[in-house]
Amino acid sequence: MSVKAIIGIKNGEIVALGGYYFRRNVAIAFTELKKEKLTRREVIKGGRAVMELLKNLGQPIYATSDTKEAVALKHFGFEQSGDYWVWSP
Repeated sequence: MSVKAIIGIKNGEIVALGGYYFRRNVAIAFTELKKEKLTRREVIKGGRAVMELLKNLGQPIYATSDTKEAVALKHFGFEQSGDYWVWSP
């Protein structure tokens, strides 16, 4: 499996990771954040950086959410499709 990701570092500590990987030719986006160590502005800035990676793929991107509301996914234009969220360039 191949993964492309970026990390966020604050005060010398990794506080965020985001990117994508392919599974059976389907692009899947992921993020992992230490929210207690990030401001809302930093979370949005990191999200924009991940979206720049996704835009270059030129195909639909799939994701899941830990929360029912999926606020971040909605903010960046993902739409719910069954159990998944999908973003198309």
